[in-house]
Order: sequence, then structure tokens, then C-alpha cells
Amino acid sequence: MALVARANAALADGDPRALKRLKVQFRGMGVPEEEITVTGTSARSAGEPSWWIPKPSRAATRSSATPRPKSASTRGGGRTVSGMSWDIASGAGVTALGLAAARSVESGRSDRLIEDPFARALFDAAPADLPMLVDWPGPGVSISDAEALHLHGSRYVGLRTRYYDDALLAAAGDGLTQGVLLGAGLDTRAFRLDLPAGFHLFELDQPGVLEFKSATLGGLAAEPRCAHTAIGIDLREDWAAALQAGGFDPRRPTVWVAEGLLAYLPPEAQSGLLSAIHALAARGSVLVLDRIAGDPTAPDRLNALSERSGIDMESLLASGESNDVAASLRAKGWIAEEEPTAIVADRYGRDLSDPLPAGPDAHASEPPWLDTVFLRAHRPA
Repeated sequence: MALVARANAALADGDPRALKRLKVQFRGMGVPEEEITVTGTSARSAGEPSWWIPKPSRAATRSSATPRPKSASTRGGGRTVSGMSWDIASGAGVTALGLAAARSVESGRSDRLIEDPFARALFDAAPADLPMLVDWPGPGVSISDAEALHLHGSRYVGLRTRYYDDALLAAAGDGLTQGVLLGAGLDTRAFRLDLPAGFHLFELDQPGVLEFKSATLGGLAAEPRCAHTAIGIDLREDWAAALQAGGFDPRRPTVWVAEGLLAYLPPEAQSGLLSAIHALAARGSVLVLDRIAGDPTAPDRLNALSERSGIDMESLLASGESNDVAASLRAKGWIAEEEPTAIVADRYGRDLSDPLPAGPDAHASEPPWLDTVFLRAHRPA
């Protein structure tokens, strides 16, 4: 119903751009284009909204088997954490939930690269109904195109998550005693990784995101495995001051993690982020991040990804080609190395081709992510 409310608001405001974005989201939910109906100010029937959204079809698209009914064990949604006010229907909320669902899928595979026992609970706790699975389907089980697309994406999410898991563990193993997760989202590394008892992990993200996560994990009686501080703040604000007020010690070497963050920042904000990290990073610190290769908002790339994912990527990703992050860090005295996704995938033995191809010309066979470059930088002691 949150999407319904947003659709009605867009109609009332006469915002065609917002309506276009909503249509993209509905298509991603499996709603056929011809069934997305705008009826102006008159309701379809008594008590119904002016934007009518039918239940997404679950007809077999990848298998001739009978579709399985929706259940809490396979698809999330429908449960609300009391007192939380996180707009999960927003693009950022949908993205965070999608990543949690993907980590749940990855955790259940026999060839899994990660183990996240909390991902499913976080996805299921959100008051949203999204076309995403939290388990890999068994043989012959029917799934929609949107679900197949999400399963394909989960292969990449598993790889990316493992990359940052290993970077964090390696830094802790090398004696670093502080870590900072910038834009942490629904990440649960403080609760699932075997970090040393003396390690302190700081998380920064929107207050509502961290409150939602804290309430959900608290309901599971989950305990962090290391010292853990969550700092609710918009990264467009003075997060550096908030971090230090939360107990961060800039004199100690730190591992900095910016997982999937730069794609949402315009070039000037990327520069500001790197400068803030540099100012707080003692010698011996490590920084790991990823960036989109080229301009993520190029129309041909963005429109195709929006159509395939059902998420209006234009409203999420920052416009303009990413800065040369490696060069910027080297200019500040860091030693930086970059690797394309293909090299990282090869190192972990992860096949990123579509595991559920619908046909040689199917859109779902194309990766539901943009070309990514991973970077690891070290500030010499």
C-alpha cells in the first residue's frame, strides 16, 4: 500500500517523472504493462485507490511446474517492526532489502561464499511485498522473471559481500583494531564475522535503517561478536564529527569499508568522502570500496537496468562518470590497486553467468548489475 500511496501522491501533484518511476517498479513486481492503469481522480470502485495495482501474476515463466504459493519461508513482507518509520517503499529501502534477500539466497547454496544467518529475518521483518526469494528454488519450482533476475543478482551480491568480509578480516588479522562501515545498510558483519574481541566496528547510515536493523536483530537476541557502535546519520551531514563523538579514535589505524556506496554519490561528493576518510585515517589504515566503471547514468545502461530490475535506477544513482578514485588516493599518499569484477570472481571461483536463462535473447540473461571495479588502498605507516 506504500506504493499505492506514492502513486496517488504523484497523481495529485501531476508529476509525470514520478509516475514513470512507479511504473518501472510495478513492472519489476511482475505487473503487466497493460494492467497498470491510471484512472485520474475517480476511484476504480468504492474504497479503491485511483492507481489500481493487481496482484502480480505468478504464472510459470521459467518452468512448467505449478507455481508454489507465497509463504513467509520463501518470500518476505507483511510484517512490521513496531515503532519503526523507515519508508521501505523508497528506492534506497528496496535496495537494502534486495541485498538482504540476496545474502539469504547465497547463504543457503551449497557453493555459498558467505554465511549470513540474519539476512532472511531482516527481509521478512520489513512491511513490503517484493518479488524476491530468500531461498534458491528447488528443481522444477516455477518462478517469475523478476525472481529469476534477483537470483541472478544474488550470485554477484554473494561475491561482493565475501570480498568485503575478507578485507575486514584480513585487516583485523594484521592488527588493525577499528573498522568503519560507511552506508552500512542491513549489513550484519558485527554479528556474524569472527572478529577479534578487541576490534571495534562502527556503522554509519540513516537513523531509520539502523533502528530497523537493531530492532530486528534485538528480537532475535543476536549479540555482536566485537565492540559495535551504530551511528545514525545522513552521510551528507557531518558524519566525521558524529563518528568521533561515538568513540572513534583517529590515532588508530582503521579499515574503512564503502561497499556499494560511490555509485550513489556525485563526483564532488565522492571527493568529499575521500577527503574526510583521509583526514581521519591514521597511517597504516586500509580502505576498500567499489565503483561503477564509466558513467552509470548513461541512458542505454540505466534504462536497461531499470527495466530488468524494476527499480528506477535514475532516482538512485548519481549522474556523471565516477572520479578516478585510485588516482585521487595516490595523490594523497595512498597505495591503491583496482580489480574488475571478472578478476575477483575468478579468484573466488564464482560463475556470474545467468543460472536460469530464459532464452538466448532474454533480458534476464544480462547481468542485473553495472560493471564494477573493486579498489583496495593502504596508507603506508
